[in-house]
Amino acid sequence: MTNLEFFRQQAKNLLKDFDTRVFNEDEGFYDYHPRFFNDIDRIVYFYKVEERDSFSLMNAQHVISKMAGFSSWKDILNSSEAKQSFGRLVLENRDFYESEIGLFTNSPNLLLDDWNIYEKKNNLSNLHDEEKLEIFKIVFLSIKETVKKSKKVKIPKSKPTIDIKHFLDVYNIVGRTAFTIDFSKNEHVQDMLVTLMREKNCSPSQALLSTITQGRFKRICDTKWASIAVDLWGHGEAKQEFELLKRPILKVTFPEEKELLVRFVMDIEKVSFDEAISYFMIFALEDLGYHI
Repeated sequence: MTNLEFFRQQAKNLLKDFDTRVFNEDEGFYDYHPRFFNDIDRIVYFYKVEERDSFSLMNAQHVISKMAGFSSWKDILNSSEAKQSFGRLVLENRDFYESEIGLFTNSPNLLLDDWNIYEKKNNLSNLHDEEKLEIFKIVFLSIKETVKKSKKVKIPKSKPTIDIKHFLDVYNIVGRTAFTIDFSKNEHVQDMLVTLMREKNCSPSQALLSTITQGRFKRICDTKWASIAVDLWGHGEAKQEFELLKRPILKVTFPEEKELLVRFVMDIEKVSFDEAISYFMIFALEDLGYHI
């Protein structure tokens, strides 16, 4: 089904659900018996649909356009394939996103609301539609892939599709940036880094930077258990004490591509820069054969 066929079908489904309305004379409002949009009463309220008037397919198309992030049905027809794909994903995932976030609002699309806030906050308005679509998938839809895996649904394995160079301007990242990384309060993370240093026979900074790759970024997004694994590091080992760094506060210069991957993890996992780095480290240790 093409994107346009999808939107047309959604409009038809909305019209069918609207036509199930029956006026409840005892309560003084309309009852619905929807098959496709379980929150049709919320949709009607939010978009100020006059229930007493006729509701045509054209009206339904207009509402679907708004719910998908377009200004009108004509806007959908004139939009790029990438923007249409974005709108389709917004509609397909709106119920799932709201259920996972655990919020109920008057808005019929919390996913679209949160994206609009994210887009404005990060100055994404000037990016191409293809770039916005890719960022939207990474930041907002990774949680769905995780839940699918937890239910043992088979998901085709694919290589990371991020074209990092396209996104460097999102965070105003230019060249190489020096960061101060403080592991002084995280002995288990220090032990992780010492282990990596020993395995790779290199300095703390070199060991840390070597862990940050696109492949591990994708695994962090797909599995969603990096934070648990980091906290449990060492629990299954015979040794009683962690090995600590001589200098747990590091100054590390990050290449722009690696900094961007860390920032994406920060956004997706809602963690600090230092914590995001530890997520890459735990997967690097798994690759080296350590039990995590």
